[in-house]
Amino acid sequence: MIAPAKTVADMQTIVFSNQINAVLCGFFMLVAVTMLIAAFFVIRRALKSEVPTIHEAEVSLRKEARHV
Repeated sequence: MIAPAKTVADMQTIVFSNQINAVLCGFFMLVAVTMLIAAFFVIRRALKSEVPTIHEAEVSLRKEARHV
């Protein structure tokens, strides 16, 4: 909780901090909405397709180092 501002400078600091929080919140909301819209179009395209739209990669096993 923020204590009440005692000076004008304290209030300006609080307002500036709130503005930064609002900009960051807006940016992350934009990212989330963009991801939802992109996912919608990808899912819609996958559902309309007659063939699978995914491609599995080959299994590649790594050589484990022998610990003695």
